[in-house]
Amino acid sequence: MLREGLSNAARHAGATTVNVAVEVNGGVTVSVVDDGRGLDPNPTRSSGLDNLARRAERRGGTLVLEPHEPSGTRLVWSVPLDEDEAT
Repeated sequence: MLREGLSNAARHAGATTVNVAVEVNGGVTVSVVDDGRGLDPNPTRSSGLDNLARRAERRGGTLVLEPHEPSGTRLVWSVPLDEDEAT
């Protein structure tokens, strides 16, 4: 997940700065925030992001993409932890 988020920021967004945060608290949440061009309103391909969304959904989680002000994109990928994974 993190590799895809960083790859998008580097290859597609033209970002010069990327911040990554990982939280583990009943689930795993990974946030990738860049200062690039932002979301393309008419993307020609989104297979990597589609894959991230499917992977999150299979685990009962979510993928959120949103603008980050003043420029860039915020990607937040969250999945709950199974009880076996939490220990």
